[in-house]
Amino acid sequence: MSADLFVQSHRSYLVNLDHIKRISKTDIYMDNHTLVPVSRRLYKKVNEAFIQHFKEGLIQ
Repeated sequence: MSADLFVQSHRSYLVNLDHIKRISKTDIYMDNHTLVPVSRRLYKKVNEAFIQHFKEGLIQ
């Protein structure tokens, strides 16, 4: 598993980009129906990582 698959969403949370279904300004909705918080400081980084990961998946 590549370290590129994980992104920090909050002080105590790492999420696997393969398992994200949706991102809002405050939460990440995982494919197992878990909600993970997103800090305001890290939202942009998480969202950009998710978009990039999604685009790479479309190319393959």
